[in-house]
Amino acid sequence: RAIRNNRISLYLDYYPAVRNPETMQMSRREYLGIYIYAHPKNEMEREFNNDMLNKAEAIRCIRVQSLINEEFGFLDKTKQKADFLAYFKKMCQSKDQKWMFVYQHFYNFVKGQCTFGDVNVDLCKKFREYLLNAKQLKHCNRPISLNSASGYYSTFRGLLKIAYRDKWFRENINDYLDKIEPQDVKKEYLTLDEVKQLAATPCDIPVLKAASLFACLTGLRISDILNLQWEDFAIAPDQGYCLRIRTQKTQTEATLPISYEAYELCGTPGTGKVFKGLKRSMINYPLKNWLREAGITKPITFHGFRHSYAVIQISLGTDIYTVSEIKAWRSRTLDAVYPIVWMDAIHYKVTDERGCAVTRAIYNVLGVDKEGHKDLLGMYISKNEGANFWLNVLTDLQNRGVHDILLACVDGLKGFPDAIQSVFPNTTVQLCIVHQIRNSIKYVGSKHQKEFLKDLKRVYGAVSKEAAETELFNLNEKWGEKYPIVIKSWQDNWEKLTEYFQFTSDIRRMIYTTNTVEGYHRQIRKVTKNKGVFPSDTALEKLVYLAYRNIRKKWTMPLANWGAIAQQLAIKFGDRFKLL
Repeated sequence: RAIRNNRISLYLDYYPAVRNPETMQMSRREYLGIYIYAHPKNEMEREFNNDMLNKAEAIRCIRVQSLINEEFGFLDKTKQKADFLAYFKKMCQSKDQKWMFVYQHFYNFVKGQCTFGDVNVDLCKKFREYLLNAKQLKHCNRPISLNSASGYYSTFRGLLKIAYRDKWFRENINDYLDKIEPQDVKKEYLTLDEVKQLAATPCDIPVLKAASLFACLTGLRISDILNLQWEDFAIAPDQGYCLRIRTQKTQTEATLPISYEAYELCGTPGTGKVFKGLKRSMINYPLKNWLREAGITKPITFHGFRHSYAVIQISLGTDIYTVSEIKAWRSRTLDAVYPIVWMDAIHYKVTDERGCAVTRAIYNVLGVDKEGHKDLLGMYISKNEGANFWLNVLTDLQNRGVHDILLACVDGLKGFPDAIQSVFPNTTVQLCIVHQIRNSIKYVGSKHQKEFLKDLKRVYGAVSKEAAETELFNLNEKWGEKYPIVIKSWQDNWEKLTEYFQFTSDIRRMIYTTNTVEGYHRQIRKVTKNKGVFPSDTALEKLVYLAYRNIRKKWTMPLANWGAIAQQLAIKFGDRFKLL
């Protein structure tokens, strides 16, 4: 390939294409980094060209030999002579610090020289024995603990697996190796009183104290706290605080509600890292000195704060496994589109921090997916029901992957439709007809109620919106003077009350009322009816979640006649709801 300065770049052209081991992409070209003169001007340049062409030809022959060896399973001597230590060190660049420790031990074991041809079952077994008897790198007079040796050897075996995947080995050496069994160790933790004792003790390094207490209140690992950014904080739907993070160890995304006390430990909100100046080295001697000054003699490590969080939660009566399941369920990714969603709240009494019984609202979002199966998209606890909180709920749904809702069925809460359409502007909002009737009849005299309801039924039971408008006019003519506020309520909400007239009778029955989500609430109340006042929000959330978990076992079949309903929705909403 011609390049500037009268030069030609040499490359190998593969057919068919081969996979580049660096980028893992299929490619036909491998540039050799060898250049020759396009038009040699003298004998020296001609000799240079001949020399470079001979080298390029030698590389070509080696590549052809490698391809044949790989295709037919022959031993590739070129790969056998490659530097295994260089490969190992390169892998360490994208891994955590432990990989470099293992590399240094292996480097010492092979005395600085090792090719891929040297790596066999016998060498790996000898390295296993070496780790069981080796000394620490920093403290040469101290042996490696059994659990450290187990972790190091597991990392080494992981390297062998990667090398086998990259076809540096013809067979998986791991199949012939035994792991080093770790030893069970006593996991130390702090009690709630000891955490309070630690909090009352001054620390020479304030950021270490704040990070340690934050770990006790959240259960986060040191790796996550070191990387915690202010942008990871968010306002939870219940107006509290939460963290949206990707954990460093498992690389999984999680939403973690945190207490106000934990948030205060972070200091003044800003940008960048939360615990500025915190270093991993601080969790060794500085942490031990602080614990000693607090009168805590247990061999507590920073990871012990994570165990302390779990133990404290259990001691306070929290079923930590259920709570963990709820957290994972609440942060799960949702579908991009839901054809129908019902939203409503259910209310309970809960004991607050002062010991008083207060009202809590559980906001439930019940949806139908594209296959017609019901699913509870979210469950949120707040002090009372309001459009502002529903806005937080809808924003959370959007953050978890929902891009569009075709039809939303809600009660007549003021500002609710606007809250929905501020997050999902294309959503058709249908106000619940049953709620509107209930609210209307409260302001109609008892002697007129039966007749009024009969006339009102002609309005919402009409065959079309135009017919309904005619019946509403007749209703106003007859009852407008006696009950002007009731009639005005229907007129003011008319557009949101009559969206269902756009659809066929199958869809109308599903969306003209929030009975679907209210039916779910009735099933929940069967479980919670014997509970007068819940001791805490967590206890309420746990019981309702467990009830939901049993209810969803019955949601195995799609809704009745869903195939026809889905086709009608696809015709109505076009590209927003594609079936195929």
